[in-house]
Amino acid sequence: MAFCNEDGCQVLTTGKCVNDLVLNECPHYKETDEDDLDQEDNEATDDEPSDDSKSTNNLFEVYSGKALKIDEVNRISKSAVTRLIILAGMPDAGKTTLLLSLMHLFQTRAEFENFLFAGSETLLDFEEKAHPSKAESENLQENTGRTPIGPPTFLHLAVFNKTSQKTTNLVFTDISGELFNALKDSTEQCKKFTLAERADHFVMLFDADRITTLKDRASAKTSGVGIIKSLVQAGTLKPHTRIQIIFSRWDLYLKKGKQAIHEEFIELLKNDLKTQFGDTFDLTFVDVSARPKKGQLEFGYGIDKIFPDWVTKSILDRQFESVDTKPMRGNRQFLQYEFKD
Repeated sequence: MAFCNEDGCQVLTTGKCVNDLVLNECPHYKETDEDDLDQEDNEATDDEPSDDSKSTNNLFEVYSGKALKIDEVNRISKSAVTRLIILAGMPDAGKTTLLLSLMHLFQTRAEFENFLFAGSETLLDFEEKAHPSKAESENLQENTGRTPIGPPTFLHLAVFNKTSQKTTNLVFTDISGELFNALKDSTEQCKKFTLAERADHFVMLFDADRITTLKDRASAKTSGVGIIKSLVQAGTLKPHTRIQIIFSRWDLYLKKGKQAIHEEFIELLKNDLKTQFGDTFDLTFVDVSARPKKGQLEFGYGIDKIFPDWVTKSILDRQFESVDTKPMRGNRQFLQYEFKD
């Protein structure tokens, strides 16, 4: 666990050094293994504590600010009501951009949709992901880096509901599009993706630019529908989870010609999803442009339509006789998942 002994430093909550130093260059910031601290405490005598053990009395724990692992999510879930939101989609569908734009809305407004920012344990990771899209990055175009392939990690956002006067933890998956590409082709891989069993919301992103490009739209549709279908057939995506279909990068669709042809294809896609999953799942559709190019749409277009549900609606809101939820309710761990190659 990292710690900082500089008076007044708020790196615990902000992820930034009070002296504007890079964390690994700050003399007050340390990353110490908890096992080492435990060993030092055990070796110290009761009558005469060592100098090292005395110095730790003035230290406080801080979070690394990086993406979370399973055990860290389980710890967070004990502090307040926690929602798990799985952001799914093929590579470059806009999963990370959607999340970064949501954070930007909280950073630039006093409140968003009657919710207040209440903290995050992954602020540093949010900042690192957002940096390529900022002016100080000196990139010629706004850009969001792709999520690396590997075991699932999680990003955290806590919000305060002004209506209910309660704080809720939102835990978002940070998973590469390549993993979802593998899921659509393998029921066996889907059976290992047990995170979906605990998901409050499963957000499937379709790139509106691709599904309205004649040469790409068939494969884009097949890929997105295939991910959901494979998870449902594997039994890991269950009826208590709400499915939200997001048509991302909507601003690029609006700039295209032949709107009637594209609208017809989108309606066919919606009807296909309703036919396959509408009777079993709570299924909604939202047009989103998280970071639109200059034009007719405002920043974060459409996020206001989906965010409140992420906070206020849960798998516990709906009970189905066909779904065995007893193990989920009786399990003390919020998440249990082992990533397998």
